[in-house]
Amino acid sequence: MMGESMGFGLSRCVGLTAPHPDAMVQKYRDALGWEMLTSESGLCLTDGALRAYIDPGDRRPPVLELLTDHLSAARGQLRALGFEEVTWKGSGEFNLVVDPFGNSWNIFELGADDEDEDFDFYSPTLARIGLHTHEPAKVAEFFSTVLERPATLSGHVWVIDSDPVRLRIEPGLPNGPVFLLEDALQLQALGAQPGQSTLTDTWGITWRVLPRPPASTAVISEAPNA
Repeated sequence: MMGESMGFGLSRCVGLTAPHPDAMVQKYRDALGWEMLTSESGLCLTDGALRAYIDPGDRRPPVLELLTDHLSAARGQLRALGFEEVTWKGSGEFNLVVDPFGNSWNIFELGADDEDEDFDFYSPTLARIGLHTHEPAKVAEFFSTVLERPATLSGHVWVIDSDPVRLRIEPGLPNGPVFLLEDALQLQALGAQPGQSTLTDTWGITWRVLPRPPASTAVISEAPNA
């Protein structure tokens, strides 16, 4: 649970759409080892790190999620930060905003009893969410402010930790969210060719094999009260 002095938090939940969700579910289960999770919110897959809620619909980019303790206060804060409000239905409902770089986010208010679940099976998907962009330093500075966490540069990748998720911001195409894998064999199971490091699959979801980070780092901002 986030304290009142903190900003938004990154959620492990992502929203995906597919014209025929069953086909997506079967592919991700076969290729990545994802498991079904019983959920009142609809069809959900998990690897123990991320949770993907899958809705029927036309192909569109994933919806990421930000967590807040105070939804009413968050609404004004988001507007001040430069988010565009698309849909706002209130606590426990869908609150869709778009950041200045075109990424879609649901805003979820944490309740006192909300806790993360732990799973003991292995999956190559990591508790990391990536953003591809042509202006990584600018995006990193923005989300460092949103999350009130330092953005650290490692090679060409900016990293922001917001427990339990790490946000990785790096140059690349297509612009937008990218999900990270440890093993190139899983990328190939999704349809990539040997040696390929990034793939956009049938449903428009981008996957990337996590490269080994270089040793040098630099920090552009410090978290408040660190």
